[in-house]
Amino acid sequence: MNIIRDIIRFIFGAENYTRIRFFLTHHYFINRVSPQTFSEKIISRKLDDDPKKYSLFVDKYTVREYVERKIGKEHLIPLIKVKNFLELTDFDDLPDEFVLKTSNGGGGKNVLVVEDKNKLDFHKVCSDFNRYLNIKMGDIVDEHFYDIEPASIIVEKMIKNSDDTPPFDYKIHVFETYEEPVAFIQVDKDRFSEHKRTIYNEDLTVADFKIQPKYADVEDDFVFPDNIYELIRLAKVLAKGFGYVRVDMYSVDNHIYFGEMTFCHGSGWEKIKPSEFDCKLGKLWINK
Repeated sequence: MNIIRDIIRFIFGAENYTRIRFFLTHHYFINRVSPQTFSEKIISRKLDDDPKKYSLFVDKYTVREYVERKIGKEHLIPLIKVKNFLELTDFDDLPDEFVLKTSNGGGGKNVLVVEDKNKLDFHKVCSDFNRYLNIKMGDIVDEHFYDIEPASIIVEKMIKNSDDTPPFDYKIHVFETYEEPVAFIQVDKDRFSEHKRTIYNEDLTVADFKIQPKYADVEDDFVFPDNIYELIRLAKVLAKGFGYVRVDMYSVDNHIYFGEMTFCHGSGWEKIKPSEFDCKLGKLWINK
């Protein structure tokens, strides 16, 4: 599928490819002159904004300085090691559990959760991650801010709850608006099996819209952590000055950790239903 996409994009160019895909995805013609909807503004940010505005904040290593300055070092996942090239000897002093990732691009293959170092094929991991450093993810998805900062390989401490369960991440969509900032909480469950997703308002009631309506709803008995309102507040602090950004955060045994900042949610290709909320969210997004 990605090969077909890349061929079409190469033939038609990024602009025409975007127009065609936008219509097929959202079922209306994109307004490239004066974007109004949330989806249109995502595309405009990708194709029209100066990518240097966002490059420091999407890189998983360089963003750490910003997070420490804005909300404090205690909200950063402890960093074990940073490398420009991964070698076999780099594993010698690592703990049995850790998370390995590249600083450029989103999740997927370039994130490896290691629960037992001794089960790793060190040669393969080195080969794979050194190769990931050279992949221009921003060029592939037209989010060129991912390709500006020099890519690195980072090793972070494994964070878990005291009962040994993995942390749950909360994706906070923050819109600054002309008045007080407005946030929506996206909760995803079982992403690698029966993916469920629900969008919540700040008061933790279910919102009147869905992002990617193909996903089933999160169960009604879902329980937010006690510190969810503080988590939302911190996300708003990090989002200030950007108009719109999605801030991903973790709550681990009532401690809040920063995950990442995403400026083009779904790269503009995730449907919003009912469709009028594409426009309503666009009106909340005040360009900075």
